[in-house]
Amino acid sequence: MKKEILTMLISLLLFFVSFSGCLKETSHVEEPKIVEEPKIVNETKTVYIDDDYNNTISGWGIDHFNIIQDGINNVTEGGIAYIYNGIYFENIVINKSIIMIGEDKETTIIKSGEKEVVVNIVSDNCTIQNINISNGFLAGVKIFSNRNTLTNNYIYGNYDGIFINSPSDNTILNNIILKNKNGIRLKNVSNTTIIKNQILLNNLEGIILESSINTTILDNVLQNNGIKISGLKSDWNTHVIDNNTVNDKPVYYYKNENGIAAPNDAIQVILANCSNFEIKNIDFENITNCIQIGYSSNIRIENNYFESSIQNAIQLSYSNYNNIISNIIDSSNGIDLSKSDNNIIWQNTIGSTEIGVSMTLSKYNNISENNIFSNNEYGMYIQSNSNNNRVFRNKIHDNQVGIRLKSSKYNNLYNNELNNNTDKGLYICCESEENILYNNSFIKNLEQIDYAIPNVNYFYKDEIGNYWDDYLERYPNATQLNGVWDTPYEIPFTSFEDKYPLVKPVDI
Repeated sequence: MKKEILTMLISLLLFFVSFSGCLKETSHVEEPKIVEEPKIVNETKTVYIDDDYNNTISGWGIDHFNIIQDGINNVTEGGIAYIYNGIYFENIVINKSIIMIGEDKETTIIKSGEKEVVVNIVSDNCTIQNINISNGFLAGVKIFSNRNTLTNNYIYGNYDGIFINSPSDNTILNNIILKNKNGIRLKNVSNTTIIKNQILLNNLEGIILESSINTTILDNVLQNNGIKISGLKSDWNTHVIDNNTVNDKPVYYYKNENGIAAPNDAIQVILANCSNFEIKNIDFENITNCIQIGYSSNIRIENNYFESSIQNAIQLSYSNYNNIISNIIDSSNGIDLSKSDNNIIWQNTIGSTEIGVSMTLSKYNNISENNIFSNNEYGMYIQSNSNNNRVFRNKIHDNQVGIRLKSSKYNNLYNNELNNNTDKGLYICCESEENILYNNSFIKNLEQIDYAIPNVNYFYKDEIGNYWDDYLERYPNATQLNGVWDTPYEIPFTSFEDKYPLVKPVDI
């Protein structure tokens, strides 16, 4: 019996020893590691912005804000910033691809806080919709990125309503662009689409294409402003411009065409790389840059009437051998030639403009038998290496300055009448030299001539000088011989003189 009890005790002891060993071995097993949950990145797909929100509202600082820029900063890439009605005095930067939607384009207003640009878009693939954008010192919307869309916005009272610089593939659709200096300005851009906008009452231009290619301009309604193009040939003749109106009359754009007559219902005609066109018998009223000719030749612009054009009635750029004949230009900015040679400007009436006829880098043009009067600045302005032009038999009167020559050479000015110009009859400056002026009449100008340079110009040719109506006041003892006074007329404040001043005015 004792043996059996001992055997049982030994068995129990072995069991406990064995169990304790198991416990000891188990105590060396490593505890499982606790893995921290990853931090949640802001994934706010939609933010709501209201100028009445404050920190008492649910979601404040997360997806509800009262400042638009705060909302943009917190919304995720590809998200939506929804803006309720109100006036937001901000200048915002959109630096991620988002959709920004206003509650109503009339009453959801972003107004510049006295800075240059109201809305800067610097990221690709953004959309702005239903927003009123105003008061930008330089621009309402400025775009430096690609594939953005502006739709159904109200853009008002900025310098440039929309300014796009350098990128491509942006779309401007169904906006009201009102009372800016310029409505839409593109600079060095490509593949921009401008469709179904109302571009109204902007002070300078409606749409400007400056060194830009492949622009599509369709179905836009403009008022008092047109389309202006500048740049190289590809900047003129790569666009699609169709079915646009100004003041309810059509804009006609032709590229790479030959032998067409512009329709008489035109409000604006633009020719790009064209030849043998006629633009005749059309009334152009209340528009900037009525006729624009670029890289074109043998165009005849005849018997048209221009009234109250804000900038140029007729503009030629890189265009040669064209005729501008018998047009009436009233309250516009006259005729402008830029890098255009061998053109004829003949028998036009040009009055009440800023500058009647202007030439820049233009040579071998003939300007004759025009009546140029009552222009606020210059009757004629020949500047910037506009050389070898002939200006003759024109009546240039009642302007501030009759003719100004600036940095130009070898021009011939003869048989012109410069009469009653309120500041100067003739103003020569800025390295102009070797110009010949003879057989002209200087009558009743406040100052006959301002010769502000030491360079040599000539006031006679073949013993024929000019008529100066103040001659006898200055030289009362002079005598005449064969229609010429014996005493030279000294050009005031210079060492130059008209050696053969005429006794009688020139018959023009």
